[in-house]
Amino acid sequence: MAVILYDISYEICALIFLSVVAVHFFSEYRFPSITNLIFKIILGATFFYTLLDIATAYTISYNDRFSFLLNLMLNQLFFMLLIFLAPLMYLFILSLTDKLTKKNRVFIGISFLPWLALFIIWVLNPIRGGFFTFDIYNDYIHGPFYYLIFIISAFYLCLALCMTVINRKVIQKKQFVAIFMFSVFFFVALSIQYYNPSLLLSGMAACLAVVMVYLTLQNPADMLDDLTGCLNRTALLRFIKERMKKKACCNAIIVSLDDLPEINKLFGMDTGNEVLFNFAKFLKGISKKAFVFRLMGDTFIIATDKQKECFEIKDIISGKLKTSSFTEDINIKISATLCYTRNVRCPAQESDVMLILLEGLQAAKSKGKGSVFEISQAFADSVIFSFDMRSILKETLEKQDLQIWLQPIFSPATGKIIGAEALSRILHPEKGIISPADFIPLAEKTGMITEISRQVLEKICSFIKEHEPFRYEGFECISMNLSVADIMQNDFPVKVNDCIEKHDLVPGSVIFEITETAAALGSDTLKNNMEKLCEKNHEFAIDDFGTGYSNLSTLTNLPFLILKTDRSVMPDDLSDKRQTSVFMKLIDLFKGVGLDVIVEGVETKEQHDLLLRLGVKYAQGFYYARPMPMDEFAKFIKTVNS
Repeated sequence: MAVILYDISYEICALIFLSVVAVHFFSEYRFPSITNLIFKIILGATFFYTLLDIATAYTISYNDRFSFLLNLMLNQLFFMLLIFLAPLMYLFILSLTDKLTKKNRVFIGISFLPWLALFIIWVLNPIRGGFFTFDIYNDYIHGPFYYLIFIISAFYLCLALCMTVINRKVIQKKQFVAIFMFSVFFFVALSIQYYNPSLLLSGMAACLAVVMVYLTLQNPADMLDDLTGCLNRTALLRFIKERMKKKACCNAIIVSLDDLPEINKLFGMDTGNEVLFNFAKFLKGISKKAFVFRLMGDTFIIATDKQKECFEIKDIISGKLKTSSFTEDINIKISATLCYTRNVRCPAQESDVMLILLEGLQAAKSKGKGSVFEISQAFADSVIFSFDMRSILKETLEKQDLQIWLQPIFSPATGKIIGAEALSRILHPEKGIISPADFIPLAEKTGMITEISRQVLEKICSFIKEHEPFRYEGFECISMNLSVADIMQNDFPVKVNDCIEKHDLVPGSVIFEITETAAALGSDTLKNNMEKLCEKNHEFAIDDFGTGYSNLSTLTNLPFLILKTDRSVMPDDLSDKRQTSVFMKLIDLFKGVGLDVIVEGVETKEQHDLLLRLGVKYAQGFYYARPMPMDEFAKFIKTVNS
């Protein structure tokens, strides 16, 4: 019986290289992404494949020393790993290009049909001898489907290359080169092994490919912060993406050191870096199941799988900050602002996770150093809503699609419409009608309120010009709301006069409402702008009276002619004599100082009857009419006032 001698020197070298890579890989700090998981499997499979390649070469060469059963078992395991290597690389490429998703499950399933055929042959191999068998002398013999392994492996390598080329925009150039070289190495090795079975190269080829992939595609340096050894922002974004695929809850703590700039200034950058390094080391040591990311300078994010662990980590951090300075030579009092999530669902987009955490941190910082803030689901929803609303509002204003609705103002005595209040709306294709309560506060924060006011004034003037509501008996004006930002612009009077003149309207056709809170500021700019417009016969109303901090001096110092009471001023229960008496005396007081009063929030006939008795000139509320689009208002006033 002839002894077959295999050259295993390359495979032994491959084992050494793979061992070094494995030690380095598992010693580095990393998160469990699907890509990392597949690479772990590839690394393990390659190692044991190479080990079995050496073992089977020895048992085949010296088959007289080993039992048939051991030979069969070792070769069966070897072929199992052999048929897995190329498909695993294909899966790795799919995960790297974000194609390993439920949306692509049909395509992926079909692409694995050739591998399924190999798997069935492998399962039946001990009976049928499809890949290999042993003769009566225990000599190794290739089966009829042995060469099919090389063909299908080449198929998956080509498929991996094709997926790489198709999705080249989402991977870096060096990653593309690594994938290409991986395929080339493996294909060349398989070809050599095909034509020279005694020269074992497949393990070394796989090893070289794995090393190249590790250095380029799995390089931990790309995912780690240089100073602290924590995962970096790039890793955080990938981690969030992986979590969103699993639709897992967002369990995280965000921590920001409050005093790092002062430490750097007083003690130097080296001391500041020492604090950062030691603090990061402490965070990484809290839990093996948690992942620590350095988001930016002095800010860290700790992500966990369970809500309970999130609470525990938060408490550990708070306790540690009270007892440690995170420096060896200098006793520095360290404080940190901290916020954490409580049962927050993972949002629809990965950018929203960062947005929620950063807004939570900002909320915590607004409370002062060392503050702790809880991010609830309601808070998270409000953050996302605000962000979405900002985009919607910006797009609406750019397209000038802001909708104006008019709520009629009635005379209780005559039942006629004497005016209307302009109310802005956004008509969104998905969210429907969005009320001003949802976007006006945001517009004031972002500075978009001035553009809203400009478009509202423009649309009001266009409506008056087109529909001529003043031709109906009793109609006096349309009012619009102004923000502090509007009235505080030095050129605001010029803009108003230009718009009125542009549409050939009479000054006073549009009345400007200023909230009580804004009026209470009482700045010189506000007063001057109001006086300039009043000189041109424009009129002002103080709005929402009863909710702010103004007093009678505000009313007398500023040129208001009309006062609108807040709906909360109108008593809901007229049987409450004390509340009703206060309301009646307020109306008498306002009329006594020469102000026309518009009472808001009239919703019942009893309230209407009270206004009649008090001689209130103007009233507004659901009892009379709800806000309506401009075209509907044009028809409504024709019906009521004709």
